[in-house]
Amino acid sequence: MKITQIVKSVGRGGGFSRTAHQLANRFVQKGIEASLVTGCVLDKPDRRVEIHLVASKVVEMGQRNFNYLTNKIVNMVSAPAFHIASNSYVETHKRKLGVVIDHTFLGWDVMVIHGCMFSLTKLRWCKGGERVFLAYPLNHYRLVVERLRYALKRFKKAIAVSNRVKHEIVNFYRVPPELIVVIPNGVDFQGFQSSECTFVRENIRKMYNIPLQSPLLLFVGHNFRWKGLKYIIEAMPKIKESYLLVAGAGDISSFKRLSNKLGVEDRVIFTGPVKKVNEFYIASDLFVFPTIWEASPKVCLEAMASGLPILATKVGGVEDYLRDGYNGFFITRDSGDIVEKVNMVSSDENLRRSLGENARKTAEKFDWSKIADKYIEVCKSL
Repeated sequence: MKITQIVKSVGRGGGFSRTAHQLANRFVQKGIEASLVTGCVLDKPDRRVEIHLVASKVVEMGQRNFNYLTNKIVNMVSAPAFHIASNSYVETHKRKLGVVIDHTFLGWDVMVIHGCMFSLTKLRWCKGGERVFLAYPLNHYRLVVERLRYALKRFKKAIAVSNRVKHEIVNFYRVPPELIVVIPNGVDFQGFQSSECTFVRENIRKMYNIPLQSPLLLFVGHNFRWKGLKYIIEAMPKIKESYLLVAGAGDISSFKRLSNKLGVEDRVIFTGPVKKVNEFYIASDLFVFPTIWEASPKVCLEAMASGLPILATKVGGVEDYLRDGYNGFFITRDSGDIVEKVNMVSSDENLRRSLGENARKTAEKFDWSKIADKYIEVCKSL
């Protein structure tokens, strides 16, 4: 059997790119022929994976760091260009591509549903107050594509990354529930283990002047406002002797001002974008993620694979694997609730250790090799 994935870019960066990269590697490791129809290879997959480049010039241009406005304009061009080019390529070469999994457009044999754009738009408009969100033409394009995708239903099977996503698609677009299989995103379980944990932990803490015995909270993300960083910082004055590492790129000016206002600027550390995020998990004691929306956050699984208890809001895939009091706790976007949960875990070493061990056991079930088996099962059923 041969499996081909359609994805705009492959490798680091967005969830679509990393998912396709991991699956392609696992497919060939399991003896399945694998190929990718893509516009840009950011990280080379296994050499046995066939690469079919389409609309590569315009897609690669979208990966460059222009100014904000230029990046928006380039993306408005590159997304439709890739959709048209990849669709045309598959139509012409379908016979040699085998079972086709589509991550981006209208779907072929299998459509992977990474989220519900309609649900996200409602949330950002009503709760997030982001009226400017709909001023960006690409978001209108994505809404039209999503509506067309489920109106045409040209795919034979769909894979949703969480039960919440499946529920939203079934409700909003009246897609028959039996057409959608839930297969969560995975985690490179072994990639988040280290034989040099003590050295890594000491090295990271020394780098940022964090005492070795102080409780260390970790936040990983790039959209700080959307993902609730404010609520963690607001909690810091009441979480004594603890530090907060904020790993990710974004505008930190307002969050630095908030830290200064609350007198915790020495305990809130902004690292900027990091390449070896697994080292930050090892150095930390607790992962906090009060996001307002996420289809299936990979960072929570990465934290759990590293043995960190997680405190997260009830969103997307988190609802499918976080068990209150077993591997972490659900929180709300409220600093008081975060203070209560963090202090409870930090003050009880036995509880923290138990939560961390159970978090690792949970994450092991989501190893990419096991997730790939589920994808292969769906493809074989066709």
